[in-house]
Amino acid sequence: IGPVSDNEVTSSKSDAFNIKLISIISLRNFFVERKKIKKAYHLSLVLPMFPFLKFWTINKYFLHFFFKKSELIISRGIFATNLVLLTKLKNCKVIYDGRGAISSEQEEYGVYNGTGLEHKIFKIEQKAILNSNYRISVSQKLLEYWKKDFQYNSKNHVIIPSCTNYLIETKDFLEEKLNKKDIIIVFCGSTSKWHSFKIMVNHFEKFLKYSSVAVGGCASSGGRLQLFGRISCFPKTLVEEVFCLP
Repeated sequence: IGPVSDNEVTSSKSDAFNIKLISIISLRNFFVERKKIKKAYHLSLVLPMFPFLKFWTINKYFLHFFFKKSELIISRGIFATNLVLLTKLKNCKVIYDGRGAISSEQEEYGVYNGTGLEHKIFKIEQKAILNSNYRISVSQKLLEYWKKDFQYNSKNHVIIPSCTNYLIETKDFLEEKLNKKDIIIVFCGSTSKWHSFKIMVNHFEKFLKYSSVAVGGCASSGGRLQLFGRISCFPKTLVEEVFCLP
């Protein structure tokens, strides 16, 4: 099950497993996002989220209908995981797919300010981590965060680093645009505050004090070029060229 957000979820079916994937997404641009997901996999199930995030628990009734006979559910994010836990499906194991330190993101950047859930994020994340049968973490640091902030002490987890949706072919690009004297710095992520873009730029500026030549390379999270429309925080004098790879 996908997160209660505007993220894309792709689906697949194998000979060994009967896999059903579902994405519950915002009504905002619902049909546009649904089309993208369906294009990636036409058998995926895309449903509209009940309006306003503060009413997120109402979406659990989708699960009663679509997942009542499921044996295993991999849920991405704290909301999707808690929806499964709230549904209390019989004989169904739950795997929490954790992609970030959600409570810390709220504390530092106010990601959920204005949703009515500002003071509930810690508990929601805590339940997702501690009450799931198994967990996927994107890094060792995230695992350490679980142990420190939520007293997580189970061994039922695996670390699977995040990756982009697209294979970036660099050989032709490098041969065409760069020479052996160029210094390449790559930032793979978005300009969202919790991706530490500003910190990266600060370090980049310090680096340039010791070098007269630099080329910046950026690969967006999810391969979406439009993210770079917000890359104006790069000082124009910072690099000779900024290449945006899909």
